[in-house]
Amino acid sequence: MYTTPGVHPYDEVTWERRDVVMTNWRDGSINFEQRGVEFGLLVGQRANIVTTKYFRGGRHRTCASGSW
Repeated sequence: MYTTPGVHPYDEVTWERRDVVMTNWRDGSINFEQRGVEFGLLVGQRANIVTTKYFRGGRHRTCASGSW
């Protein structure tokens, strides 16, 4: 990806919010939940992996800005 002079690289990314919820396959209980995580569209399904691996916290942990 190339950048444009005078434009912040993050301003050239299309962002979307995702909810990541992982459940126990046996009983359907929620093992991990992170709602409203903001990722670039190019991340796709990897957003789930990134969220569970790197932003794991309390079950209802939130970020004030909604992005990490």
